[in-house]
Amino acid sequence: MKKITQEEFYQKNISNAVRLSKVDVPIVNLNNNYHNNCFDKNIFMIYAKNIKIYPDFFVEISDGMFVEDFGHREQIEKNIKKCFITPDIINQEVFLCGGHTNYYHWLLNWMPRLFLYEIAKLSCSVLINKNLTTFQKDTLKTIFPNLKFKFLFINEPTIFTKAYIPSFILNPQHSPFAIQKIRSKVLFNTNYNFYNESFNKIYISRKNAKCRRILNEEELINFLKSEGYVVIYLEKMSFLEQAKVFFSAKRIVSPHGAGLANLIFISPKCTIVEIRNNCFTKVFWSLASMLDCDHYKIWEGNTTVGENASFLEKQRTDIYVDLEKFKTENKNFL
Repeated sequence: MKKITQEEFYQKNISNAVRLSKVDVPIVNLNNNYHNNCFDKNIFMIYAKNIKIYPDFFVEISDGMFVEDFGHREQIEKNIKKCFITPDIINQEVFLCGGHTNYYHWLLNWMPRLFLYEIAKLSCSVLINKNLTTFQKDTLKTIFPNLKFKFLFINEPTIFTKAYIPSFILNPQHSPFAIQKIRSKVLFNTNYNFYNESFNKIYISRKNAKCRRILNEEELINFLKSEGYVVIYLEKMSFLEQAKVFFSAKRIVSPHGAGLANLIFISPKCTIVEIRNNCFTKVFWSLASMLDCDHYKIWEGNTTVGENASFLEKQRTDIYVDLEKFKTENKNFL
């Protein structure tokens, strides 16, 4: 099966496309070719007929071309293997949102597509992931309070006779358009007081996570508390409560994890220390840089995984913090 990019898909269907104007954003020099993401690419929506959509929300157009960056790349081959399944046919209009049960991917990759749904004043059903999480429902209620969505789910490749196909924000790039829309929808919520000085210094715990925990977290927390830090468990907070914590913070220490998607709510000149292993891109660094953070320190702890471990095993491994080294190397950031 031939693969094409979403930009090629846009060019092939430009006559049926609606493209948003570029949004003025602060220009930040990230000094990294992998994260030259301060400018929105084409933000568009195409109205298509008889288009096949896969369970992970990739798209196959009528001439057998697979749009390879309408979803997370690691899922491409799994979806292509389903191309020979006889598809269902649904004769109704649908908007392709898609979705993910990871907080970061939902908030910054998938959910922003719904801004196009809102801008176009659509009322058709929305194709989304099954088993919506509490935080997905929370974000939808907060960001789109006036929209009453009719959701649709699929298990196998399905042909829709009429579909709105919006552009997709590829991880780990970020869209200034999406970030500005989310910030304005949340932080300008006049019914909520976002600033709380008790959250000036915060440590984000992953104690209850399944991976990438800090092995000697109690020792680290005792030190940070002596420096005036408050321990935060994001999984116990609502979407607005998480926004409030990050908006109020002037200093943030956190292991690498999806909760750092909340950096979209930080105030200017915030200082951040991200504790991680050596398996990740600077995805959160670039996000914070776009929002004018003052200092962003990436600090690598020690991990127990062997050199021959798989990439996934390396990503998920827990982290040990050499506390004396941490104190010395981060004394200017805490």
